[in-house]
Order: sequence, then structure tokens, then C-alpha cells
Amino acid sequence: MWRMGMKRHAFVAVSSILLVSVGLWAGQFARDAWSALSDGAGPDDAAAEYALAAGGEEPARGTILFEYYWGADGSVSSLQSLPTFPNYPDDRERRASLEGPTDWRDHYSAYVRGYLYPPATCNYTFWIASDDQSHLWLSKDESPGHAVQIASVLVWTPARDFDNTGGGFGGPQQKSSPIPLTAGKRYYIKVLHAEGIGGDNLAVAWQGPRIRDRSIITGEYLSPITGPQDVIDPSLIGWWKLEEGSGTTVQDSSGHNQHGTIYNYTGGLGLNGAVWVSDPERGTVLSFDGDDAAGAYVDAGTIPAMDLAGGFTWTFWTKQDVGQSTAVPGGGNDVILGNRFGGIEAPLQFVKFTPTKFEYFNDFDLMAIDYQDLPGGQWIHHAVVKKGATLTYYRDGVEAGTSTLTKTMDENPFFMGGDAGGERWRGWLSDVRIYDRGLSATEIRALIHGVRGEYFTNMTLSGSPALIPIDPQIYFNWPGEVFPGTSDQCSVRWTGEVEPAFTEPYTFYVNTDDGARLWLNGNLIID
Repeated sequence: MWRMGMKRHAFVAVSSILLVSVGLWAGQFARDAWSALSDGAGPDDAAAEYALAAGGEEPARGTILFEYYWGADGSVSSLQSLPTFPNYPDDRERRASLEGPTDWRDHYSAYVRGYLYPPATCNYTFWIASDDQSHLWLSKDESPGHAVQIASVLVWTPARDFDNTGGGFGGPQQKSSPIPLTAGKRYYIKVLHAEGIGGDNLAVAWQGPRIRDRSIITGEYLSPITGPQDVIDPSLIGWWKLEEGSGTTVQDSSGHNQHGTIYNYTGGLGLNGAVWVSDPERGTVLSFDGDDAAGAYVDAGTIPAMDLAGGFTWTFWTKQDVGQSTAVPGGGNDVILGNRFGGIEAPLQFVKFTPTKFEYFNDFDLMAIDYQDLPGGQWIHHAVVKKGATLTYYRDGVEAGTSTLTKTMDENPFFMGGDAGGERWRGWLSDVRIYDRGLSATEIRALIHGVRGEYFTNMTLSGSPALIPIDPQIYFNWPGEVFPGTSDQCSVRWTGEVEPAFTEPYTFYVNTDDGARLWLNGNLIID
């Protein structure tokens, strides 16, 4: 699924229901006319949100990953020549067996990947049936690099016709030779399948002493891909979703196993000091009460060393408690992410994100981004990007400060919610990610999953907005105040991106009281 840029402007202030039909194309990167939302990044950058999410998913036994690509002509070579293969599938799902949909659609391909768990140590025979062509690969172990082709369909077969008796053109190579597998081990398995026109199907079966009757491989013997070798974006070196809801471990979903540990488990903002809380906007999140002695914090290992040529990116969501001070000295120095003590001390080095600034300190040289103090009670998305010697800070996808580095940084501890030695922060944290490269502005906006609202206390969208939230969707019914202190004579502008799942026409509807306008890629489509 490739990301497309879209402008949405809406005046909240005369009842109207409007209808317009627009064609969108998956794989087309749509541009917005406003320079604030256009930085010249190309389609690869635009597709990064999908790739990062895919790299961070947590697999389990019971399913296998199917990824679909539009545009094949019925041959596996046509799949392999698609510009979207393998990193940018048009759709994906996990299925409970190694069998795809039947008579689903034309001109598509499937890339199936996962692990196979044999129930006993013995020889197994495999079969494949498909319409159109397909190749079945199996590794001698869990490494994708050791996989070899063991069976295939030359042209096509009817569904589940493993013996090529139904009038198709499968061929004797639909059946593999006996292959020895060991119980207790997992084996990398993959299928490449292409469909042209007409009927379509895909199925893989096996047989062995514990699988006496030839049968489709079911989910109890399968799992999707996992592990560092399968991280689609290798620059994502840490991803803590902070949504476990219990326990003292925060899982790293990047595939690099940099799991964090929660200390002072009762030093949160939940009931009886619980650190895990349910938030109406973000779901399960991690909270910190800011007590320098007994407040919760997370130790998530170390931050890699940084030179003046490479890059890094931190992205995360915060909601600062209204009781958190932003005074300096004082609470304005508290550590939300990073470290202050316990790292390199000769010379002193630390790097931290605080309620008032991002600090990069080496031997009494403070290279900081001094941004607007964080407000209380509002979820905000943050990104700090290093590209060479330039630091850039983005707040809710908008550039909000820069700085230039003059010194390198050694490895340092990485904490969340405060340093182990103090400077504890009071608030809520969600979805923390670290990359070892500098993300583009387009990639950062793709991580936000919402639209940026600008709420004005006038009818002309003029002046400074009174409120700038990230709204998960444009769907409101305000019985009273549109936002605190305002119910009439106000306006809102939303900007964001829409991501089409398929190449086909899409219809946009607007239903408002009062007037509204909708732009798509700088074109006014509803007025």
C-alpha cells in the first residue's frame, strides 16, 4: 500500500451533503501544493510507513503471511519484475493454512513466507497446486538464504489438484522428493504464485508418518516470518509500542530484541500508582508519576554511538500531565527519553528529550533544539532527526526547530520517563521508535496515523490556531463547544494523507454544518 498525499480543509461553521467521484491509483505518490507538506520525497519514502509496520509485527504459531501484488500476468517472473516486489505489497493478510483464496481476482501475485514446524523427525513429501504458475521453496533450516525450490506448477491446475488429473497443466514437479525434517526445529518456507485471468487458486500439502493422509499444511505447523533477518526496514533498531498492559517488560517489536525493563512499577498515574493505563485516544499506554525517588522509568539498553556523518531518528507520542513543571531549572529538565546520569562521564556526555528542549551534550558543549514548551493534557507526536551534523525537530509532523552538532556522541543509556538517577517526568508515553538513519518529513508524517487539525477562534482560518491536535479521523458531532471556549464563529483546517488500498475510483463525501471545502492534491474537489 503506497501512501498518497491529500489536503483536507474544512470550515466548521450551513448544512450540506456533497458527493464527488475521484480516481486514485495505488503506487502513485500524490503531491500537495502547500510547501509545508511537500518536501520532494519520492514514492519509496512514501511507502516507508507500511514497511516499518511490517517489520515490527509480533508473529505467533497458527498463521502464515500472504502478501499480494497487483499487475502480474500469470508467471512467477512477472511477479519478480514488479517494481513493488518484494518490499511494497498492495495488500497482505495472515491465513490459517497454506492455502490462498480461490477465484478471487485477476492479475495478482502472492508472496507467502513463514516457518514450518514438523511434528516428528522423518521424511516429508510436499505438493503444490495453483492457477496460474507457482514455485514452492523450503530451507534446510530457518535461514531464508538456504531455501531451494522443491516443487512447482508449470502453467495451472484446478484447486487442490495435486496429482494433475483435473485437466490442467501442472506437471510431475508438483510433487517434491522426500525431505528429512527434524521435530523441534523450524524451517523457512515460501511460495511465489502468479495469476493472470480466469480462475485462481493456491494450495500446499504435505505427508509424513505423523501426517498419514496428504493434507493442506495447517496453521498449527506454521508461523509468519520473524527475527532480525526479516526486518523490512533494517534502520528501525528499536520499537517499543508500550501497549502490553501488564508486567514489567516492554517488548521491542523491531525484531532486534532490545526489550526494556520497568522499574518502580507502582510509580505511574493509574489506579494505585499503576504504570499501565487505558487512554481514550491511544489505548493502552505507559504512565510515569514524575517522582525522582520512587517514580517509574524504563531502562531500554543503550543508544548507539553517533558521529557527525550518519543519522538517527527518535519518534514517539507524549501526553504531558498538567502537573508537570516546565521551569528551568526544575521540571523543564526532566528526561522523557534519553539519559542524564550514568553514561559517559569523562568527558560528560548525555542526550535527552525534555519538556522544553532536546539536549545533546558533550564536554560542556550543549547543542540543543529549544522548542516551545510541551503543553499539558494533549497527545503530541515528536520526531528528532539527525542527518549528518544537522538536528531537526518535528512536532505533529511539522518542523519546529533545528540545531547544528559540532561533536560526536559515545554510547549512552536509553531511558524512558526519567533517568535512573532522577529527573523523572510526569505524563504518558506511547509508540517509541529509534532508527539509525534520518527519516524524511514525509516518512515522519506517515507515522502519525491521523490528520492535523488547526482550530481557529474566527471564521477565516487566520492568525495562530488555538488548538493543534492530531485527530484520528474527521468525524465530529459537537453538541456544544467545538473546542474549549468556542462553540460558534470558529473554523478548522485539517491536513493529512489518504492511503488507497487498491487502484480504482474512490468517492469522497462531506456532510457538515456549516460550510466545507475539500482539496485533494491541491485540487478543490468539493466546495
